[in-house]
Amino acid sequence: MEQPRLLPFHITGNTPGMVAANGVAATWTDIWRVQIPQGMGLILQASDQLSVYFEDNTAAECGLDGSCRLRMEVRDPAEQDVERVFGDANYRRVREFQNRALIGRLGISKPVKVYERQWLVITAIDNATITVANCYFDLLTSKVAVGV
Repeated sequence: MEQPRLLPFHITGNTPGMVAANGVAATWTDIWRVQIPQGMGLILQASDQLSVYFEDNTAAECGLDGSCRLRMEVRDPAEQDVERVFGDANYRRVREFQNRALIGRLGISKPVKVYERQWLVITAIDNATITVANCYFDLLTSKVAVGV
């Protein structure tokens, strides 16, 4: 059987279908979430690159004191089953966008398939309120076409 062809794929806050929400102080909050569309899947791998920038409601960068933490999760379509694919990690680990040697990696032990209609979610907690309008992220992963 032929292996699926993996294509590089960036997921950002501007990805079609992305839902964004402000963080609630001292509470784990879904900051970005996207449902994988029909006909597509993702293959998350240890070497995938994740960069995130968070600001709070005072326009200051979050977490420089170590208080901000984040996770990336894969959820089933009903959001009942959750698989953590990154974190619980300190925000400072993924705040680099330029230096490839310092950009965050998922570091998962085996590839994780994200099927169509599943959710990919970045959730975070900080002492302050995260203001998503001033935040951004980039996940470089791989997509694969799924038979429809």
